[in-house]
Amino acid sequence: SFATSSAFPDAPNRQMDLAFSPEGDTWLLCGIKGDNEVSQLRCYPAHGGPVQSFSFKHHVYPHSRLLYDPTGYIWITGNGGQLLRFNLSTRLFKSFDYTRLFEHRNPAAVRAFAITRDANGILWIGTQYRLVRAEKNGDDLTFTAYEPRGDGGNGPGFDFINCLLPDPEAPGQVLWIGTKGGGLDRTHQGGLVAGM
Repeated sequence: SFATSSAFPDAPNRQMDLAFSPEGDTWLLCGIKGDNEVSQLRCYPAHGGPVQSFSFKHHVYPHSRLLYDPTGYIWITGNGGQLLRFNLSTRLFKSFDYTRLFEHRNPAAVRAFAITRDANGILWIGTQYRLVRAEKNGDDLTFTAYEPRGDGGNGPGFDFINCLLPDPEAPGQVLWIGTKGGGLDRTHQGGLVAGM
């Protein structure tokens, strides 16, 4: 049966997503009720100790996602084509903007519904408009969008991406892509997408 109380009663009540570190720490993404601009990242240590809270100015929404990156970061998807990186060592945030990929649409409406990292260190972001690839370029990211195959592109068969998962047997070669209303796809051969 389900619990009748929150697992995190001390956290703000707009709890969006959580991620776990290999050490067992729980990271929780929260929105502050009544303030659409202030959000909070909270760390619940695996072996007890005080909860750490990190407030930041970044609009999160109910579908915002967290990704624990073993290279020392936590990634947070935001509203309007924004991606936020939290450095676990310095405890500082850095914002990245990929709205230029959606200039033909309403960039403010871009929402990320999925984020993952493959074995090559490439971030993959699933939006309602298309699949986005983010590669590290120094301390910055280079973003590339994949046009849906139905629009003549080399991306998934449908534009709305809501699930991403590196293949457990080939995490640096195959990425599974779940679309909303368009079935299941996968990448192969350096990022080209094949339908299922």
